[in-house]
Amino acid sequence: MRLAAFALGLVCVAISVRPAEACGSWRLRDTERGTEAGYLINSLTIRRNNKRVGALYFSEAKTGLRVVKDRKVVLDIKDGKLLRYGKPIAEVSDAGVTFGKKAYTIELADAPSRHGMPTYLLTVKHGDKIVLTSDEASALCAGGLASPLAPEDGRWEVRRRVIYYLAWRERKA
Repeated sequence: MRLAAFALGLVCVAISVRPAEACGSWRLRDTERGTEAGYLINSLTIRRNNKRVGALYFSEAKTGLRVVKDRKVVLDIKDGKLLRYGKPIAEVSDAGVTFGKKAYTIELADAPSRHGMPTYLLTVKHGDKIVLTSDEASALCAGGLASPLAPEDGRWEVRRRVIYYLAWRERKA
């Protein structure tokens, strides 16, 4: 009987293991503000001089990744707008995001794959000035989905993660 229970337990563990559990993390460097953002599948921790200065927590929805706090949606992207508690705070386009008159362009280029997932070289500019960089940006298994995203969907998820960091950076989160 114990052996049967043990075997059943192993089967349950094997069924519940998903690729997302091994997809790692990636870092974003804010060269202008001197911070480093560390992404995991469901969170972002922001540090300056090895001291935590901020954090965002992600939740997967049908429309894509969004930021939550106390079970409420804080940041989301819908219909070309970045929303904070349901109210627009920025315009989102294929080029990047604009907070009022402050526009950021987000550029992604293919990089060597990490964890078997697509990886990108990320550059974010404000005008001609580079403000954010990463050579390891990744969709991190689509926030925990059982199968990898299509390349364009993976790029969009990376852009969403960066836009949410920019909202925090602009003190909108």
